[in-house]
Amino acid sequence: MTPIAGPCRNLCAALLVALPLLACAVGSEQTGAAALAPEAAAADTPRTAKPRAAKPQSIAPQRSAREAVRALDQEAIAAIFDRQRALLKRALDGVAPSRPGMPEFYFIGFAGDASEHVFLNEARAAEDVFRRRFGSGGRSLVLANNLGTAKQLPKATASTLELALKGVAAKMGAEDVLILYVTSHGWRRRISVRYGRVKLPSLRARELRRMLDDAGIQNRVVLLSACYSGSFIPALANDNTLIMTAAAHNRVSFGCGHDGAFTYFGQALIGEALERETSFARAFRGAARAIGKREKEDGFKPSRPQFFQGTKIGAAIDAVQSRLGPRGRDH
Repeated sequence: MTPIAGPCRNLCAALLVALPLLACAVGSEQTGAAALAPEAAAADTPRTAKPRAAKPQSIAPQRSAREAVRALDQEAIAAIFDRQRALLKRALDGVAPSRPGMPEFYFIGFAGDASEHVFLNEARAAEDVFRRRFGSGGRSLVLANNLGTAKQLPKATASTLELALKGVAAKMGAEDVLILYVTSHGWRRRISVRYGRVKLPSLRARELRRMLDDAGIQNRVVLLSACYSGSFIPALANDNTLIMTAAAHNRVSFGCGHDGAFTYFGQALIGEALERETSFARAFRGAARAIGKREKEDGFKPSRPQFFQGTKIGAAIDAVQSRLGPRGRDH
C-alpha cells in the first residue's frame, strides 16, 4: 500500500475519530434511520494505544501546543463529519420506496478493508450485477473504506452499516428482499474493518444478526466474501435467510490483492455464475465448482464455500424473480 503523506495521515486520523459520531448526525437529518445508541457509536472508536506523556520542559508551552492541536483536530473532524453525514443521507435519500404488491430486491454493499482495492471493486461489481440482473436499480447503496472514494461513498463501519440497514428497512415492504454483500478480510465470526493504517472494531457475526433483527428486515440474502466466513452461518441462519460464504468456518479463501477486480469467490459468483443464472442455489453450485477447480490448479487448500437456505426465504425470492425479465427488468 502506498505510504500516506503527513497531512493526509492527519486527515485520515481525524476521519477515524469522527466516524463514530456519524450515527447521531444522520439521525438528526431524518434519513429514515433511527439514531444509533451511544454504545454502538462508541464501538467505532479506533484502537489506538494511549500516547505516553512526554516530560514537559515548561508548563505553559505544553498547554499552548495542546490547545493548538486540539483546535486543528476539531476543525478537521467537523469538516469530515459534515461530509460523511451528507454522503450517507444522500445515499439513503436515493433509495426508492417499496411499491405495494410489487416485491423487489434491495442491495447494500460493504467493502470493509481499505488496505486493498479489490474489496471496493468487488462490492461495486456486486451492486452492478444485482442492478442489471435482479432489478435492484434505484434501491441500492455501497459503504466502502477506500481512500479514493472518501468524497463519494459513505464509510463502511459497524455504525454506518447499522444506520444503512435501518434507513433501507424504512423504504422496504414486508415482501421485499435485502441482498447484503460483505467483502473484506476475515477471521472466525468477524470481518475486518480498516481505514488507512488504522484498524476499527471488526464486524462480528452476532452483531450483524442483531442489526438485521433491529432493523426489522425479514427477508435476507447475505453474501460473505471473506476468510472463515462460514463461521457466520450459525449466528445468521433462520427460516427467512439465505447465506453464501466464500469459505468454511475453518478455511481461508483466496484472491485478495491491491488492484484485483475480484477475489476467487467474487469472480466465480458475481463475475460469472450470477451473469448466467437467476437461481441463487444454482449460481452457488456453479461458483463452488469453479472455485474448487481454480484452487486445485493453483495448489491451494480448498476453501469450501458454504450455502444455507431457510425454509421460507425461497418463496420470498421467487416472488421477486417471478415478475423480473431475463435481465432484471419488470414484466
